[in-house]
Amino acid sequence: MQRKTVLLLAVLALLQGCVATGPKHDSKPIFYPALPQRPQLQFLTSITSEVDIGNREAVMDAFLRDKDESGRLSRPHYMAVRPGRLYVSDMGYGLILVVDLEKKEFRPLRPQRQVFLRSPAGMAISENNHLFVADSEGHRVVVFDAEDQFVRIYGGGDIFKRPVDVAVHGDRVYVCDHPAHVVHILDRNSGEPLRTIGGRGSGPGEFDFPTHLRIDQEGNLYVNDSFNFRIQKFNANGDYLHEFGYHSRAVGGFARPKGFDIAPDGRLYVADAAFENVQIFTDEDQAFFMSFGRGDEERGRMSFPSAVVIDRHNVGSFRQYADRNFEVKYLVYVGNMLEKQKINVYGVGNWTGQTPR
Repeated sequence: MQRKTVLLLAVLALLQGCVATGPKHDSKPIFYPALPQRPQLQFLTSITSEVDIGNREAVMDAFLRDKDESGRLSRPHYMAVRPGRLYVSDMGYGLILVVDLEKKEFRPLRPQRQVFLRSPAGMAISENNHLFVADSEGHRVVVFDAEDQFVRIYGGGDIFKRPVDVAVHGDRVYVCDHPAHVVHILDRNSGEPLRTIGGRGSGPGEFDFPTHLRIDQEGNLYVNDSFNFRIQKFNANGDYLHEFGYHSRAVGGFARPKGFDIAPDGRLYVADAAFENVQIFTDEDQAFFMSFGRGDEERGRMSFPSAVVIDRHNVGSFRQYADRNFEVKYLVYVGNMLEKQKINVYGVGNWTGQTPR
């Protein structure tokens, strides 16, 4: 009992010093590409429970129980991000968890009288910080404001079969309808359908079970055409432009493409559940650039990665994990459906130290 008391006092002292900024790693940094090449990306940390974002009460609870039973992620399937918050559509729980980086807590997106999310899937954040959620079994898209309060609903069973993702740009809402093999374009103000792009097939502009959507800074639409093993790019009106990837286990090919996102520099980050990595493509020439996430290291390893999201807003929350010679420009979160480390956090940036030899 006395030993437990001494240990408790030691933990309390530790909490006063370093837990407020989150746990530290003593292991050597993991870079991609690895030294002595010039690193462009560093694995920073993983988020599985509130302990990993520096929740003092969660750390104490884990200590007293001799294991971490605080708020935990289960199977992160889709993600979205805005300043101070990471939204995780968790397939294991069938709900959306809010990872609050400022309050250092997990909390569910609470059901409200006006709406109950039956099966939340993909999400998007609009320019006014509204959260758009594809409710696949509800056959609709549900919108919440910056305080996570219900705003409105788009669609219904007469429009959508099973919406699995959503994207927003300007006055348009794009909805990925998985079993219908199409993307619906809706008027953001009225909710009325404007156009449907796709249809089942393998030609340009056709889809075979599409799963994820993203919009770039110019308003172009990108679609994960999963069973055609490619990412297709369209302009804002839904006209086909070009595509990335092909069915292959070779570099630049896909075996099971899942979530993806578009970085501020225009590069595409695409998770592949079979390869258990993320491949990066350059948009200018649709060329493979590099990959990361697969290897012998337990830290930073992926297992059935499904969700990918780029974060320009919350670099400061994770800067303490970066090597002193590495300047982080933006973050990449990768959600693992099977790995015990549920969300891996990577920093993309520049090596500022001496030229590696």
